[in-house]
Amino acid sequence: MDNYITLFEKFTGYIDWKLFQACAVKLNSDFKIRSFYTHHHLASMIYFHICEHDGLRDLNQSIQDTDTLSILLTTYQY
Repeated sequence: MDNYITLFEKFTGYIDWKLFQACAVKLNSDFKIRSFYTHHHLASMIYFHICEHDGLRDLNQSIQDTDTLSILLTTYQY
């Protein structure tokens, strides 16, 4: 599990989150969204592909089981 988090941090380290947020504002992708913003969606999908999960149920279970991952997903904000 630690290997996945290390890879996740390396992949997300290359993303310019300020530019990503500017694009989200320009495209209005976070309109009327309360909690699961575009940057959270991108971060969770990157983790989903790294771990090679079979479905969203697996992703949800791994997020709930891993406190570190929950913290990482909430720290990626603009």
